[in-house]
Amino acid sequence: MFTLPALLFMLTTHLSLISMRVQWKFTIQKHHNAYTTNLNAALAPAGVEGKSIEEILTNLDMNNAALRNNAGGFYNHNLGNNEPLKWRWQTYWRTSLKQLMRLFGSF
Repeated sequence: MFTLPALLFMLTTHLSLISMRVQWKFTIQKHHNAYTTNLNAALAPAGVEGKSIEEILTNLDMNNAALRNNAGGFYNHNLGNNEPLKWRWQTYWRTSLKQLMRLFGSF
């Protein structure tokens, strides 16, 4: 069974923590929860309970729309919790903000 991750902190160095919590609570969490709930419901009928999300996606029956869509959505939304990806996003935003400050003085 899969669960929702904790609050994504990948952008909190550049956005206020309050903004991230509001965004998480009212949009991302509900959206991600739908993928998580629907994925868990699709596991048993597909016979893939107990497998990792990577194993499920690697051996995916493309005709099983419920599993395909929700496993893909779940995996996609969990990319923000991937440490190397977090580092890349932080680097990207840090660089972008530096460029904005250099060009405009503020934003």
